[in-house]
Amino acid sequence: MGYFSPKDVRVLHKAQLVWGTEAAEANYALAHGTNEPDIEYELNVHESGQVTGQRWKLTTDTRTDMKGALPKITQSGETVFKSSLANHLYSFCQQVTEGETTPFSKTFTCHDTQPAFTSNAGFFRTIVLQNPEASTDLAFKDCVANQITFTLDGPKGELMYDVGFTSRGSGSAAHNHTGTIYRVGSGSFSYEDMDRHTVAINGGEAKVFQPVGAITMAFTQDIIGVGVDSAGDGRVESYLLTNKAGTLSCEMNFDHRARTLKHAKDNDYAVVWNIGWGNVTPGTDDGDLDFAFSSKITSFKENFGGDVYTCDIECAIGAPDNTGELFTIIMADAIDKGW
Repeated sequence: MGYFSPKDVRVLHKAQLVWGTEAAEANYALAHGTNEPDIEYELNVHESGQVTGQRWKLTTDTRTDMKGALPKITQSGETVFKSSLANHLYSFCQQVTEGETTPFSKTFTCHDTQPAFTSNAGFFRTIVLQNPEASTDLAFKDCVANQITFTLDGPKGELMYDVGFTSRGSGSAAHNHTGTIYRVGSGSFSYEDMDRHTVAINGGEAKVFQPVGAITMAFTQDIIGVGVDSAGDGRVESYLLTNKAGTLSCEMNFDHRARTLKHAKDNDYAVVWNIGWGNVTPGTDDGDLDFAFSSKITSFKENFGGDVYTCDIECAIGAPDNTGELFTIIMADAIDKGW
């Protein structure tokens, strides 16, 4: 057995068509350029009573298993490329409307109904951590995104994201990926190329705000294991997706627009944010990307110590009413996914 660097590992995403069935080793995979992934296995530890006629603990007094476990795999520091973004968004949102012709626009919103994963509905994947030695790849099946955080550091930065996934069961440590590997990496989104950065306060007209530092949009959901798998292998049967939520933080120039946002905070006004690249009608051109959502400002802080007078704003993202969307994300990648 040799020694390897974490850089020797590939993070591969493979299409999985059947719930509970790991993607075939010969299937193609998309390689994601990410920092070293973080894995939480959710190991169960059971301890027996200690009145055993023995003054010290026995190894048999402690038992471990992965029954009902939902391991978490988190990828961080990944550049947002249009060629890979759609899969991540569908994995989180579980609802998409795709255009029928080029550039195949994709509109992502939160799912209206619980995905029927056990009937092979919804969107799930197999994630493989490919090792240099054959037949030692770690494979996690039935992966669904539990969080996705977009970060745009400015100036001169590119849109990045961290994506967390929930898997079902302990995973396989003997996968041997043999299929073609395609490297993700075309169509990024830079800070200075933003075409839209607007706010609309209390139902008013959208007005331009001037970002100065980082913009962060974080979306989360709880993935809860439910039922008992009929295979009797200690796995839950499916997932329940609930408690979708989001936050935004932004550093912007402290000007008239920032003052109106401070007024919105003081008066409990809703603020609609729009951040986007490309056509003003999102989804019209290949490479479009557009975020839109409503929020309430939860924190407002002026910054007096830097070269530019700025303010930090934090928001809780929420649907405007019972029939509204938590967010709407529209993109176009010129790829017909058949969704």
